[in-house]
Amino acid sequence: MVCANWFWVCMKNFEEENNKLRVMHICLASHYTEGMTYQDNILPAQNRKDGHDVLIVSDCKAYREGRLVSVLPEEKILEDGVRLVRLDFAGKTLPNFLRDRLCITPRLFLVIEEFRPDVILYHGIFGVAMFAVAKFKRRYPETKLYFDTHMDYNNSGRGIASRVLQYKFFNRLIWRFVAPLVDKVFYISYEARDFARDMYNIDDDGMEFFPLGGFVKEYAEKAEIRKKIRDHYGFDERHTIFVHSGKFNGAKRTLEVLRAFSKVSDPLFRLMIVGVFDNEIQQEAFHLINNDPRLVFVGWKSGEDLVDILCASDCYLQPGSQSATLQVAICCGLPVVIYPFKSHFPYLINNGYFVRSESELAKVIGLFGSASMIDEMSRRSISLARSLLDYKCLAARLYR
Repeated sequence: MVCANWFWVCMKNFEEENNKLRVMHICLASHYTEGMTYQDNILPAQNRKDGHDVLIVSDCKAYREGRLVSVLPEEKILEDGVRLVRLDFAGKTLPNFLRDRLCITPRLFLVIEEFRPDVILYHGIFGVAMFAVAKFKRRYPETKLYFDTHMDYNNSGRGIASRVLQYKFFNRLIWRFVAPLVDKVFYISYEARDFARDMYNIDDDGMEFFPLGGFVKEYAEKAEIRKKIRDHYGFDERHTIFVHSGKFNGAKRTLEVLRAFSKVSDPLFRLMIVGVFDNEIQQEAFHLINNDPRLVFVGWKSGEDLVDILCASDCYLQPGSQSATLQVAICCGLPVVIYPFKSHFPYLINNGYFVRSESELAKVIGLFGSASMIDEMSRRSISLARSLLDYKCLAARLYR
């Protein structure tokens, strides 16, 4: 009996080792920052939870208190067991804007060769570094090579010089060399798909929708977090809590959010403002905050702390520029109030409202005095999250 048990344990261990993959994420444009809830944090973490060996290669920049700063090259094992390698770009005599766009990373191929990945996900379609993954794929054609693209006309190629020189000439030239070796391009939004079509001539058969996601919070876990956070900030279940988060600038329409909220007089409403202000709106923002005690500014928070605040809240307000926190909020079961960007259409199915103006926003905020409406929209957000946004399902698509 002991021998039989030992045999089956050995077989199980053999099967697990045999199914283990080496998954590599190349994040040379996204400035990997520990403790955040961005895709390049959560997707590798899920790969690791699934039992695979995971390596992230990032540039030498990261966010500190919401500001992008330079950091030193490093190699370390993160708390979740993922290995992180930071590589500096070559060309220190070049202007920073040009150095960042060229993305010349001499050590990248050596790092790939040493890790010998079964799966590579290159985040972004840009830079000289694309040649390194193409070289590896030619040498090891059984490797799955995926690219994803986050770039759209809202965040990239807004100037003629950038659009023509950086994307339609430089990046497209490299992409023509790399494209025949790529198994699939994942686009995170419909606008990113359109940008990839226009800039790189990628057809629809070569692309798949791969949205930014999150981890779906179960009811019991959310209820525990909700009570803890509400107790901490002095809220109770009578209060209806709204959240607005991010790096606040004019595009976020943060001032409109603050003004619209202040127009709704319900004494049990609270708005938590989580993030950091750009200089151009900071003075007016704090003037509005200081004149309405229901506005609660909590500053910059880590990804985990932000998720806890979302779990304690009742509605997510993001009527301006797009943010990955939208998907995280939906995974936390929040109704959402967002601008009707084309890329937002998949995320609002009777679980919130589209708004275009400050007056529309004020009117919608006033509707959230109904607890039954909040509960119904919350259930719909959870249902949407399970079907579209759960990183457990998104990660599994890399193992096909």
